[in-house]
Amino acid sequence: MTEKKSTPKAKAAASKAKVAAPASQPAEAKATKQRKPKSFAFWVGTTTAVVLLAVIGGIWFYGSVIFPAQQRADLDKKNVTACETFRVGLSKASTEKNVDDAKQDVMVAADKGLTLFDPTFTNSDPQFGAVYDAMLRITDAGYGTGNAAIDYDNFNHEISKTIDLCKPILEASLLATSSPAPSN
Repeated sequence: MTEKKSTPKAKAAASKAKVAAPASQPAEAKATKQRKPKSFAFWVGTTTAVVLLAVIGGIWFYGSVIFPAQQRADLDKKNVTACETFRVGLSKASTEKNVDDAKQDVMVAADKGLTLFDPTFTNSDPQFGAVYDAMLRITDAGYGTGNAAIDYDNFNHEISKTIDLCKPILEASLLATSSPAPSN
């Protein structure tokens, strides 16, 4: 047998054939080869990730949608109750003959209103609202500065501001609780 001498062109063609052959073999092998099932660790990791994502999403939804709505509803109820307590204190004060007793009745009503919002007096929630601030200003003005004329004016001014603040709250509450008249 005689050996054939290969030319550079023949060598290049042979190497191209070798390169092309392995590339076509895996494609055929992929078509016939079955996939391995996912491991147990993969399913545990995937399930844990989905559950964790759902929990985080639920916490976010509760904190950004449900909880603020509950706080607003609770604050509305407290506003109505505090204004009603203040109104009762004012009507009791209007029947008093002594100015100091009348002032004390208003102070007690304002204090009861404050207690509705902050029973422990920690002032831990800055979102108590305008009614809380009005009640707080009344109690502050009630203690006074020592000048009777200024104290009297400040106290009456704060009472007037609180009445103006509470009037629409109480009217809205009355409209919401009253039943509509039946129409024929």
